[in-house]
Amino acid sequence: MQKENKARSAKEKILKSAIDEFIEYGFFGARMHRIAKTAGVNKALLHYYFSSKQKMYEQVLDEVTEIILDKINKIEDDDKDIRDKITEILDVYVEVFNNNRDYARMLVYEVIREGKEIRKILIRKLHRIPFNPLNGKIYNYFRKKIKQGEMKKCDILQLIISIVSQIAPIYVAKEIFKDIAGGMGIGKMIFEKMIKDRKKFVLELTLNGILNRKE
Repeated sequence: MQKENKARSAKEKILKSAIDEFIEYGFFGARMHRIAKTAGVNKALLHYYFSSKQKMYEQVLDEVTEIILDKINKIEDDDKDIRDKITEILDVYVEVFNNNRDYARMLVYEVIREGKEIRKILIRKLHRIPFNPLNGKIYNYFRKKIKQGEMKKCDILQLIISIVSQIAPIYVAKEIFKDIAGGMGIGKMIFEKMIKDRKKFVLELTLNGILNRKE
């Protein structure tokens, strides 16, 4: 058991170092020896887990996707108020990116690369994505609300993309905001308030666009 835990810890360190390396240098500029050095492992161990840089890149994206899916799938399949449901979705992404800010940057980097690898991963995990139009519980939630007349007719997939995409960019630019805030002498508190205000803004903006409000 101790040996298994040690191996898992080494692999996790490698993946964390790989994320930093890919974000800093891009896929083509990333170097395996730097990843090994940052992770505190020898190159032989690194190649034992990952036979190539491509395999490592794919595994990093898979890990990031899996963590997000694990969190988002914990949203219950219920009939709660639309405001509460959208808040739940926002809270999941805020939590994931707060605890793992580089995940947002990694995903944005992959999208800039035209998203070839992430598309393969998402297709493979389609049955677990709660936003998918076939059997996704969150997609079905919004479809049900439209049928019940609580929501205007809209493209549900575009709605979900809109909700999520309005949160992620804040984390991509987190260090810029923190530097500006620090220069103004107000520290990290400004960023935390910005996230809180951003979540509220996205929530109200979305609700104003989709709800069938009674006059």
